[in-house]
Amino acid sequence: MSLAQAVASAEIPIRRSTGMLAEMGTVLKNTARWQISSSILHGFIGSIQSAYGYAQDLNESLNNIRIVTGQNID
Repeated sequence: MSLAQAVASAEIPIRRSTGMLAEMGTVLKNTARWQISSSILHGFIGSIQSAYGYAQDLNESLNNIRIVTGQNID
């Protein structure tokens, strides 16, 4: 009789522990997904900034060449 009561009273904490472990697994998966998507987005933004900086440098260089050679924008 006491064995049955011990098993019954231990069942609820075991279910709670299982539920908490499942939630922790979900949180870890979501964290990994967020990290991957954040890294991809950061890389994309870095590429755009690099391309913009390159275009500005190219424009400045072409403008300096135009001034030195006496040419116009065309």
